[in-house]
Amino acid sequence: MSRSRLTAERRREQILESAVAVFGRKGFEGSTTRALARQAGVSEAMIFRFFPDKAALYRAIIDRFIAASGDPFPHAAAEAKDDERVLSGLAANLIRSMEQDPAFVRLLFFSALEGHELSRLFLEARILKLTRALARYLARRMEEGSLRPAPPLPAARAFLGMACNYALMNNLYGRTLPGRMPCELAAALCAAVFLDGLRPKGRAARRAVAAARATAARTNGARAASRPFPRPAARAFARAAARPLPRASARSANGRGTP
Repeated sequence: MSRSRLTAERRREQILESAVAVFGRKGFEGSTTRALARQAGVSEAMIFRFFPDKAALYRAIIDRFIAASGDPFPHAAAEAKDDERVLSGLAANLIRSMEQDPAFVRLLFFSALEGHELSRLFLEARILKLTRALARYLARRMEEGSLRPAPPLPAARAFLGMACNYALMNNLYGRTLPGRMPCELAAALCAAVFLDGLRPKGRAARRAVAAARATAARTNGARAASRPFPRPAARAFARAAARPLPRASARSANGRGTP
């Protein structure tokens, strides 16, 4: 690959990174090509050399994020029908990606608040696709009797909302927000709280703790996994896992056994 080719690719990446910051501060409508060029340290002509308009630049940002973050759904765990690994793995992937790229999260929220049609790009390409994948998994496990019946799509949204809200609050308030804990432990807690509402209490929490420690062992080595979780995080996990969850009526208003 030629030197000029490498330079062009680096320049394009520089423009994309700068555009994320500008769109995140000013939104799509409020961001001019002049502001985008100034942030990237290039001319407006250079912007148009790589992207014919702002919409093309925005689409490239979405494609770049999806390609870099990969598929967050843990398909291997789903094939094994390991509910804790599916949910804790999915939550960990979401929390990690949101916390690692807060500028991209701001961009998404800004474009959604503007009501711009481009805001549906990420909705269709990632959010709805992921929600439906989780809903299909939950529905299959409910049919098998491993989880009690519940509307799969709202249940999937509820779980994803729990994990995403945790990461979003961390982005907004940082270390000043109480209850922050390591990513894997937060993901295990999300899985335990969610599953404990669908199965007898206790089993999900114990398995989630074991899953979190196994993840720590794979990530940081056996020595790190053998150390206790940070005390504030451990206490928060224990309180949440031990607290009885409210049970919905066995019959809903329409007479069906849905929560």
